[in-house]
Amino acid sequence: MRRTRKAAESVAAASAASDPLAGLEDEGALASVTSVASARAARADTSLVRRDHGGGGARSAALDLWLRATVRPLIGVWTLAPHLPWPYHAVDHLGRLLRPLPGTTFERIRLPHCPGTRVTTDAAATSGQTIVYLHGGAFLVGGNHLHRQLLSRVAHRTGATIIAPEYRKLPRHTVADALEDAVDGYRYALDHGADPARTVLMGDSAGGFLSVMLAIAIQRAGLPAPAAVVALSPLVDFVPSEDVTYPGCTLFPRAAIGRFQQLAARVNQRRGRGEDPIESPTHAPRRGLPPVLVQVSSAECLYADGVRLAETLAAAGVQVELEVWDKQVHVFQAAAGFVPEGREALENAAAFVERATGGEQLRQAVTA
Repeated sequence: MRRTRKAAESVAAASAASDPLAGLEDEGALASVTSVASARAARADTSLVRRDHGGGGARSAALDLWLRATVRPLIGVWTLAPHLPWPYHAVDHLGRLLRPLPGTTFERIRLPHCPGTRVTTDAAATSGQTIVYLHGGAFLVGGNHLHRQLLSRVAHRTGATIIAPEYRKLPRHTVADALEDAVDGYRYALDHGADPARTVLMGDSAGGFLSVMLAIAIQRAGLPAPAAVVALSPLVDFVPSEDVTYPGCTLFPRAAIGRFQQLAARVNQRRGRGEDPIESPTHAPRRGLPPVLVQVSSAECLYADGVRLAETLAAAGVQVELEVWDKQVHVFQAAAGFVPEGREALENAAAFVERATGGEQLRQAVTA
């Protein structure tokens, strides 16, 4: 599926609005274009820090083989008929097999259009940190159970109170509906005492997309800005393009991302949004966003998406840290109880949250 003219024009307009250098390219001479490119490159160089990590140990290889033998064939069948009424809600209950860490409390909350979960540990009472966590699952699956273990690990490693909206999903609702629920989750956190300067937006896969788009939506709504964003293996773009291809990987057959993009577009049309593209972090205005951490595996099909997101944000002047992990599966952090690289990645994310929210400085001041 190719970009329609209307989609391309909308994307171009959004990109121009987000980048004050963009308009200079249309004004003329090769020298101007060269200076614009140089300015962008210099801006990105000062805003982006990339760290490459090793991986591919025995446990990572075992997890890879297990997922290829179990989950990948199911996703392959789905790609053959994504329009069928699949029991998406049932997938969430598989998470009942994944036990959260001891000492984690889960409290059900209610947002205007969806339920959610408040996750705490003993440390939450004194940390003062809040994380609005947006789960992955291709906007189709996930919720109260499937991500419970990962949420408990994030809560224990950061000491933060976590607000996790169970946002509305495809195919009954649009991606825009999910983003609206994410904004409601952030409002809920603020209304219940969260300090925006000590609040981080975090998500994996589809939730990684939402976490960055939520930061943009918060800015547009004039709400207090959060301290930072953490995006784990983020999906980036809903506009199919011949310039962007998605190879297969451990979890996803080659056709999976394209089928998902088509499904999201059909739901948009069915809900009266026409052929307008689903706005993405690479096309929306991005200047003025808080610092962003992107973690991605070099072996997953969304690797290029994660790198492109990091580079695009950095080009807009956003401070970005990009961590690339070798030979890991998509959202390998969810397997932190089994894969050492997953544990290390979560530790790095927790350290980023500490730096962004000033938690480290506060503790030093208390002990001084």
